[in-house]
Amino acid sequence: IAHDVDPALALSIARVESGGNCGVKSRKGARGVMQVMPGTAKKHGVSTRQLGTCDGSAKAGVRELAYLLKKYKNKKLVLVAYNCGEGCIKRKRLPKETRNYIKKLR
Repeated sequence: IAHDVDPALALSIARVESGGNCGVKSRKGARGVMQVMPGTAKKHGVSTRQLGTCDGSAKAGVRELAYLLKKYKNKKLVLVAYNCGEGCIKRKRLPKETRNYIKKLR
């Protein structure tokens, strides 16, 4: 288990985020199989160029999951933060996209 992240959780997130497509880029700029934003990747030592590879995106995504799991210790909060950003956790109402995302990963 890399970085104390359940591989099944990481694989499920990759499936929901990108359908397993390593080369996908979102309208908002998230990249790769784990759909990680460049700023988040940089925080974990992964360059934007590396983020375009399966390995780089997986590395950044798993490291972010490990960070969020350690910080929040609650799967729902981790999924909210992964999908919508940590600022989303404080919202009274989550965006529909995030609510649907959580349902897919429970």
